[in-house]
Amino acid sequence: MAEIVQEFYSDFINVEPSTLLQLMTAASFLQIQPLVDLTCATVAATIKGKTPEEIRKYFNIVDSDDDDTSLDDDEEKKEEK
Repeated sequence: MAEIVQEFYSDFINVEPSTLLQLMTAASFLQIQPLVDLTCATVAATIKGKTPEEIRKYFNIVDSDDDDTSLDDDEEKKEEK
């Protein structure tokens, strides 16, 4: 990110993935567009060239295949009613 923005912004945005996502959400909620742009650009640069599995691991996203609940189970429950 240091190649794209000034050093201060690069240092400011160099945080843990969970903090980055929280910061992005807060910036969006508060309508701070420059911060939204910075956080989105950081996420985009981070995931560029990564596989979906690498992205899930980086952001600690549970794969839906590993989840106990599935859409098929939900559909079956609806059909039973």
